[in-house]
Amino acid sequence: MNQLSIQQAIGANVYPGRGILFGKSADGMYAAMAYFITGRSENSRNRIIVEEGQG
Repeated sequence: MNQLSIQQAIGANVYPGRGILFGKSADGMYAAMAYFITGRSENSRNRIIVEEGQG
């Protein structure tokens, strides 16, 4: 699997849609995960992700 920066992976795409990013620190001790969602319309761009419950 190729290693890409976030800019390389989605930077050139005007509308990347939804995505999940996974990564780890340079020393391999820590991991990170992020979910993102983008929108085309103003209302879609105003969405807020809310964490609920244990899920």
